[in-house]
Amino acid sequence: MASLTPVISFYSISSFTIQVVIISVLRMFMPVVPRILKFFIFIFITSTLSIIIKYFISI
Repeated sequence: MASLTPVISFYSISSFTIQVVIISVLRMFMPVVPRILKFFIFIFITSTLSIIIKYFISI
């Protein structure tokens, strides 16, 4: 369990950073991008991140 702690902390930091970047990018395109599309992009990114982290943990 102790070995997973750095991975989880790295995941939380990186996912937060990525979300901040995504939000700032979406803010620039706010008039252009519909709310539903932004929602799908957010879901896609979070699911991709979770898959990547599951892969790292399984190594």
